[in-house]
Amino acid sequence: MLGTDAPAYIDAASAEALRHARATAREVRRAEAAWLEAGDEVFLVTLGGSRENQTLAAYLAVKGVATRAWPGHRFELGLAFDQDVDRQRALALLRDFTTNPPDLNDHCRDAHPDGVPAVGKHTHFLGEELRAVAFAAANYDLEGAITTADSVVDRNLGV
Repeated sequence: MLGTDAPAYIDAASAEALRHARATAREVRRAEAAWLEAGDEVFLVTLGGSRENQTLAAYLAVKGVATRAWPGHRFELGLAFDQDVDRQRALALLRDFTTNPPDLNDHCRDAHPDGVPAVGKHTHFLGEELRAVAFAAANYDLEGAITTADSVVDRNLGV
């Protein structure tokens, strides 16, 4: 988690954000306690990539726990919640995610009950099933999300 190399799949700006987040985590010793409070929001530091965190955010949303990207970032560093989030429930759901991961295409459709968004200029011509496949491939990373969630749960066993 606090290594120095960036995953090959992230762009330069994301790699820089990850480097900065890791440096900050080391400085404030937040590697063990991943919850940060700021005003009316709580941030769960995952240090996973944006696709991993989007996968987890969609899963939590389907389970009734609202989350969003950090202000000023996409999902590179973690997840933002309202201050009154039930942290124990969020962690329990992440634990469940690691042991019972959803089918990615079903997960995509569940996360977008009003219709899966189009990806690219031609996917709006596709049916819901194929649009879910395209959206999931472009925005989600199930294996990475499992690894990220497992790390978050391990760091927060006492929360």
